[in-house]
Parts: sequence; structure tokens; C-alpha cells
Amino acid sequence: RAAEADPELWGPLAWLVLDRGAQARPSELARELGQLTKRFPEVPALLVQLAGVYAQLGWSVEHAAIVRSLAERFPDDVGALETLVALATQQGRRAEADELERRIVELEPTSELRFQRALARRDYDAAIAELQRIQGLRADRRDLAVRIADMRARAGKVSHDAVLDKLALALERNPRDASARLALADARLAGGQLGALEDALVEAVETGADRSGLRDASELTEGATALEPYRLDGRAVIAEAERAGVVLPGNAARLLDYAALWIAADGSARMLEHSILRIQSREGIAKHAEHRLPAGVVLTLRTVKADGQSLEPEVVMGKPTVTMPKLEVGDYIESESIFTIPSDGTGRRFRAPRWYFREPNVSYHRSELVVIAPELRALDIETTGSVPDAVIETFGGLTVRRYTVKGQLALPEEPGAPPIAEFLPSVQIGWGMDWLAQLDARAASRSAGHAADPRMLRIAHSIALGKLGGSRSELATISHDERARRIYRWVVDNVTPGPEETPARIVTSKRGDLTEAFLFLCKLAKVDARLAVVRSRLAPPAQGRMSAVEAFGSTAVRVVTEAGPRWLLVTSRFAPYGYLPSHLAGQPAILLDRKTLPTRVAAGPLERETTNRLGVEDGVTHRGTAKLAPDGSATLELAETYEGRYAIVVRQKLSDVAGARDVAEKRRQLVEELIVLPKLAGAHVTKLTIENLDVPDEPLRMQLTIEVPNFAKTDDRGLSIEIPFLGSLAKMVSLPVRQSPLYVPEGARSQVEIAIELPPGATLETSLEPYDVDEPRLAVRVRDRLEGGIVFVDRRADISSGRVQPADYPAFRTLLSGADGALNQALSIRLASP
Repeated sequence: RAAEADPELWGPLAWLVLDRGAQARPSELARELGQLTKRFPEVPALLVQLAGVYAQLGWSVEHAAIVRSLAERFPDDVGALETLVALATQQGRRAEADELERRIVELEPTSELRFQRALARRDYDAAIAELQRIQGLRADRRDLAVRIADMRARAGKVSHDAVLDKLALALERNPRDASARLALADARLAGGQLGALEDALVEAVETGADRSGLRDASELTEGATALEPYRLDGRAVIAEAERAGVVLPGNAARLLDYAALWIAADGSARMLEHSILRIQSREGIAKHAEHRLPAGVVLTLRTVKADGQSLEPEVVMGKPTVTMPKLEVGDYIESESIFTIPSDGTGRRFRAPRWYFREPNVSYHRSELVVIAPELRALDIETTGSVPDAVIETFGGLTVRRYTVKGQLALPEEPGAPPIAEFLPSVQIGWGMDWLAQLDARAASRSAGHAADPRMLRIAHSIALGKLGGSRSELATISHDERARRIYRWVVDNVTPGPEETPARIVTSKRGDLTEAFLFLCKLAKVDARLAVVRSRLAPPAQGRMSAVEAFGSTAVRVVTEAGPRWLLVTSRFAPYGYLPSHLAGQPAILLDRKTLPTRVAAGPLERETTNRLGVEDGVTHRGTAKLAPDGSATLELAETYEGRYAIVVRQKLSDVAGARDVAEKRRQLVEELIVLPKLAGAHVTKLTIENLDVPDEPLRMQLTIEVPNFAKTDDRGLSIEIPFLGSLAKMVSLPVRQSPLYVPEGARSQVEIAIELPPGATLETSLEPYDVDEPRLAVRVRDRLEGGIVFVDRRADISSGRVQPADYPAFRTLLSGADGALNQALSIRLASP
């Protein structure tokens, strides 16, 4: 607003450019900043910003030129001179940098530039001297005294006892600070106290602090880990497989996929992973020559050649992968690593990474998981797929469970499958993952209870009223549903998604979590809107307590209205108010409340509800007429209605060309290319009218006139019309049987009502029979009829989101194939004789 009121205010203009630049390309930001520097050549801050962007882009010539121009034009500007110091230092011109440093200190005696340059050179004496000089000039002397003490410690000018006292004081302030305890133990060990790490471990146990870092340090000093007895000899595994003549299909095969998980009583754990991959083709070489670095500490990573030679990988700093050298068919890639899973600090909850015994595209010879846990700790163990029972041993207060799976062939990739991790054979270990833990964590991440100042109340009331000002009595005349609708529309139209989660900041900056902003404004406008976790219809069947909790992995907002609860997501400005994806509709939900959740869960049942969709469907309706010519061409007059997610997608596409020079023509071309041509080959849209494009709460409607050169196919018997727009349901069930569930991520309704006027004298030879299916997963209705030379096509299909398990797939395939035949039955037409 300030920029609009006074175009000569460079500050607001620069802020707007930088705000847009946070989401744009750096080159675009450089262009806009360059225009501002030309408009305001007397403002050095703009040139400094532009120099920073040039440096980010790596445009060294432009960066150097603008920095020198800055120093010449603004010789007394400290920011400009500091930028030139950085350039001179980078280019090795030490004398010039020193002279500029002297000039800056003259202009601004409290500048820390000299201190920062000394610190970069690790000249701690000069750094301390400079801080002492600044201390005599500034008011924050106490803070500077702390910094001087730190510098003296880094320079080795403080006694070891003083360092220990300082570290002990830091730990005394927070006895559960794992970093402070490790630092103190490390300092004591460096001073000659050989038992410092063990003593610190005992103290950590007594205080309930995380001790995984101390345990790692202890094992590092001893040169061995507790998992050492569970390590395997990779060469022995390779030799054993070669003696046995193991043959596995594929470009590469995994001879060994092994893990040993040691869980401590405090909820921390270490996991050893060991993999041996055999390269079996040139394609395998191309795929695995670049190998991702394992997580944690790498114990082994090498190529094992057929002659037994080992080659170390080529490592490039900062690169996430390493190159396995001289990789050939028949070679092996062996990797072994160990990583730590930290405790939650209490030991009440623990969950290990899920371990999979199979994967797509790669066959396994041996996959094994060993779990070592305290004998007295009851574990929650969940398995998916075909996993054999564990072999269990108990000794020394520990229970060892060993899961072994052999001869797993690569899992075939099937169309329409859910995320493959859901049905692979796997094991997950944990404890304490209950509803209270999961929901309390969800609620704690939300900001219910944030206080609002009067300014926020005025903003919320203005949004709910639809105008500035207004009284509480006026607000009371507006229904809760309408208030929520106005708030929803303001949020999705004005707030850009971002990481900010503090509601007041989101509202004022218009950037952050949209759901947080909506909940906050509803609360101020006296609308009951609450967040809930929802169980998705697409979630896999629960195997135990952990997966039962994980199934409620989606969130939605419930708004209490005069017509009952309304459920919605706050995500897109193209989505209508009240939109909820089909896989979340009609599903169980649990309301969250940060303040009362722990008490309520402990005292009684959770607040469970069932989600709904009030008047917002996912669907497309095609209504209109077609005048068929004897040569198979036709002119169609169509009225198309898009609702729900279909309207969201089409609005997004049509809005992308809003800034084009000829918007109407661009949109006509877009509709023709994306909607019409995929269904009507060779068609041409001659006229297009769009309704409700900028009214997301209403269905999107389009009126089209379409010329189709081959609406019907011609043959010796006459014409054959394949009804467009419905699509093939049979493609979903193309496989005769399935090993994985059939996954339908989004439900949808598709309806076609077209009156086809036949050529004079033509007769319809197809028998028009009604067809109905009314099942939970599928609803189909066909009501075609012939009246006076016009075929009225009336066909509708409604499929629900969800999953079909392999055992239920054959029956569903039969049902869907029959419905597809009725929906896509072609019309045969005999033309009149010439």
C-alpha cells in the first residue's frame, strides 16, 4: 500500500521485489533489482543487494564491477566498503583490504569487521584485542565479556580447570542436555580422566537424559561397538553363494541384505546395515555405478572384483553419491554402515525404521533382521506380507530375535498398485506408540490458544463481515457458515504457503500455513473450527497399534455450521469452500485440542466423528446435442460442468494463461488440446464460453461448439459411434490376477447425456437395454433410448476411491468388465440406401 501511495518510496518497492524473488529464479530477481537501481541510483543499499544476487549466480565479472562502482560512488558508506573488502580478500589483494578496513573503522569505530577478519585468519590474539577495543565503546559490555572469554578459551589462554567449570555450569543449568554432558565428558577425558565417558553414561541414566552420543563416543575410544559380534564377513558370504551356485534373475541381485538392531532400555538404538549387490548386466553397471552413501558411519564401501581384489570408491566432497570404480559384470558392491536412533529423552516411546525383506526390480538371496532388546521390555511387533516367525534366544538380560527370508524374487510392478512399501514383507519394532502419543504430538504442533491483540480481532471481523469496520452486533447477524466461507476465501486468495506457523504473523505477512490462519481467524470470528486427524480410505489395513495410529495420517478441518458440521481442507485458492477429497469423505476422524487432549484421553474416549462432503462432488457432466452427417462427421453443442477436483484442475490450467495477450484464444486452444482432442480425435472447438471461472464455490461450466470430422467410423454396414468422455473402466483391471492390491486413489463421477440426431433415413441397429450396478465401490446406470430419429445417450459411472485386495480382485474385475461393456457400448447405424 505504501508503494502504491508514493511510488518514490524505494524501501517498500525493494521489499516487494525481494519478497517475489524468494520464489522466483535468481536471474529474474537480478533483473528486477537492476531496474530498481536504475530508478534509484542514489540508494547504495539496492546496489549491495544486487551485488549479493550476482555473487549467488556466480556472475563474477558483474559482481566485481558493481562492487567497485559502489565504493567509488559512495566512499563513506560502510556497507559498500565492506562489500569491497570481501571482494579484495577473495581476490588476494591483502593490502587493499587492510586499507579499506582502516577506513571503515574510522567511519564506524564499533564495526566488527577487523574482528571478523582476524577470526577468519584464526589470529585469536588480534580478535581478542579487537573485542577489547570495541568493549570500551559499546554499551553491551557484559555480552562482549562473554565473547572475549570464549575467544580466550579457543586460543588456549584459559586453564583446563576453568573450561571444566564452565562446562559443568552449563550442564548444571540443564541436566538433560546431552550435548553439554558429552562436551564435559570429552573435556575430562582430554584432561586424563580415563573413566569420564563411563561416569557420564551413569549420570545420564540417573537423570533420564539421552545417552546415545556418549555411547557412540565410548565405543569410538574403545575401537569396537556392541554390535561387533553381529557383523558378517562379506567375503565369506560371497564365497558361500558362489559355491552354492546361486542364480537370481535381473540386472543386479542382492546376495545379502542384513541388519542388526540393538535397542537400549532408554529408547535409543544403533542399527548395523550390511548389503552385498551382484552386478549381472551392463544395465546393472549403468544403474549402480553411482552408489548413494549409506546413512551414519560407513564401515565398508567397496567393489569386490571376481579375482578377489577390492577397490575403494571415488568420493567427491559434497556429492551425495560415490562412484564405484571399474565396475564389471560379475563384480560385487559391498556396503556396511552403522547409525544411531536417538531416544525421545524419556524412554517411554520407541519406533525403529521398518525393515523390508523384498523390493521391486531386485531379487534377494538372503534378507535378515536381528533385533537385540532388553528382556524385560515388551515390544510391539508388526509384520506385513509373508514373514516367517522369528528365532528367539535369551541371554544376559537380552532377547535376540532373528528373522530370515531367503530366495525372494524381484516384486513385479503392477499398474494401479498402492505404494509398494505397504505390502512388501516387512517388520516394524517399537513400543509406547499409542493414541495419546500420536495425537498429542499432532496437537502440540498446532497453535490453539495463541493470544490475539485488538488489531487481529478487527482484521478477523472485517474479513467475516466482508467490509472494514463493523460492530459485533453486525457480526452476529451473519451465519457461522457464511463467516467461515468468507474467512476461507480470504485465506486461500491472499496467503501464500510457507513455513511460518504463528497465526498472527501469517495473517499480517500473508505467508505461512493456510490451515493455521483459517483456524485462528475463525476463532476470532466466533466460529467453531477445529483440526482433526482422519483415517484415509486409502490407508492399508492396520496390523497392530502402530499402524492403527499411522492410518490416521491425514488432517482436515471441521466447521460447526447451522446446517451441521462441514469438513474441508484449506489448501488451494481454486478449491471450493467445503471441499474434501473423496478418500477422506465418510471416514472416521478424531478431533484435536492442544489444551485438553492429554486430560481427555486419559479420562475417557476420544472425540470421534465421521467426515462429510456437503454438496461438493468430484465429477464431470457432458450434456448437449450432436448432429450426425452420413460421412460420420458431426457438429456438437456441449454444456460441460466440472465439480470438485476436476474443477480445481481446469481452473488452474485456464488461470495460467490469464496474463496472455489474447486470453480468450489461448483458453480455447487449451480446452481443445487438453479436454476435447484426447476424446474426439481431429476435433476443432469453434466457440467457447466459460462460466464461474473466478467463482470457485460454484461448478465450472463451459459451453462448446465442436466440429468433429470423424465422430462416427464408417464401414460397409454404415456408421459406428463410440460414445466419448466416459473412458475405459476395463483398463483398471487389465491383469487377470494381482499380487498387490488395486489402488483407486480418487473416486469420480462421469456422466454423458447427448442427443444424437441421425442422418435422414438412418436406422439404429444396436439394442438399447438398461443397465444398473449399485455396489459400494461402483455405481453404473445406462438409460439410452431412441425417439423419432434421435438417440438419447444417458450413461453415468461413479467409482469410489479405495483399494481392492488381491483376494477380492477377481470378483471386482468381473463386475468392472461388465459395467465397462455397458458404458462403452458402441452404436451401430445403418444408413438409408442412396
